[in-house]
Amino acid sequence: QSWKRLPYQTEEVDIADIFQDCQIHAVRLVRDKSTAQFKGFGYVEFSSLEDLKHALELNDTEYRGRRIRVDVAQERNEGRKPRGR
Repeated sequence: QSWKRLPYQTEEVDIADIFQDCQIHAVRLVRDKSTAQFKGFGYVEFSSLEDLKHALELNDTEYRGRRIRVDVAQERNEGRKPRGR
């Protein structure tokens, strides 16, 4: 599960607030490597398929004045060209 367009001040507790009706297994906030600033997107793993389905219903809802995008994350290399060495 991935989500985007969140305010840059977002913390993990905010993710629990957004998905309060879902049981969350894990959260990963994506941050800038050099500044540790949240980049406005991340990933959530839910405990069940039903929780995932409920979370998807939150797509295009508003949180702190921003419309958030919730969708199913693709595998890391899915849809990308292979990288050689």
